[in-house]
Amino acid sequence: MAFEKETLEALKTHQAEYLNTVWKTFAALMVSIGWILSSAVTRDFLSSSPTVKSVAIGVVLLMAVMHWLSLNDLYLKSRQISLAMSVDSAVYQAIAQSYVIKRVATLASFFINGLLYSLLITLIVGGKVMING
Repeated sequence: MAFEKETLEALKTHQAEYLNTVWKTFAALMVSIGWILSSAVTRDFLSSSPTVKSVAIGVVLLMAVMHWLSLNDLYLKSRQISLAMSVDSAVYQAIAQSYVIKRVATLASFFINGLLYSLLITLIVGGKVMING
């Protein structure tokens, strides 16, 4: 029974880390988008040189890739732990399944945050022109 408790704790930990990653990324993207939308100084800085714009886009793309890799890693670990469980108790299995990270949740998280990443890149590329007219 100790193994089952450890696997359940591992599933809980992975789910908490997954949710933490998703929400922190969402918050960081919203703050970044709001900062560009509300700050003329930021828009001027981003449009001041092609190098600044390129570095900013590179950082955003790198963060998007790291976000996807992190979510995918957590999904795979959660799935492996779930498959390794060998508990006969239906109740215990149901509880454990409630902590397993689902593929659809991973894809939905990346799709939603992917839209925000795209908006952020769009604002970096042409925010000054789009906002100032």
